[in-house]
Amino acid sequence: MGVSEDDAEEDDTTTDTYTNPAPPANDLMIRAALGREPVERTPVWLEYHAHKEKMGRSFLDMLAYPEDVVECTIQPCRCYPIDAAILFSDILVIAEALGIEVTMPGGVGILIPSPLKGPEEVDYTHPYY
Repeated sequence: MGVSEDDAEEDDTTTDTYTNPAPPANDLMIRAALGREPVERTPVWLEYHAHKEKMGRSFLDMLAYPEDVVECTIQPCRCYPIDAAILFSDILVIAEALGIEVTMPGGVGILIPSPLKGPEEVDYTHPYY
């Protein structure tokens, strides 16, 4: 099925052209990860565990405060000449999103007081089913 000349004349829409954004000022980490070219030095990636000491609450509690998440993430950038910083949450937030209690009491690691015992419990536990 073709387009008539009348229809084509009425369709004056223009197509926007996508242009890539400018590369970041410090793209060392990206260039090293891509591996397409040698880089001037090995980039530094730091996992920083300061949330309890600096934020005054557990990691999981801190996630409810965006300003504290930002602060915890950028602290290493202020302290060290690093190329990237992330807030690594591991798999804990998935369990919490499913309604499974997760605790981090300190000194013993991560605890799940009432783990699922089988797949049949998913429907009962998940708040969206």
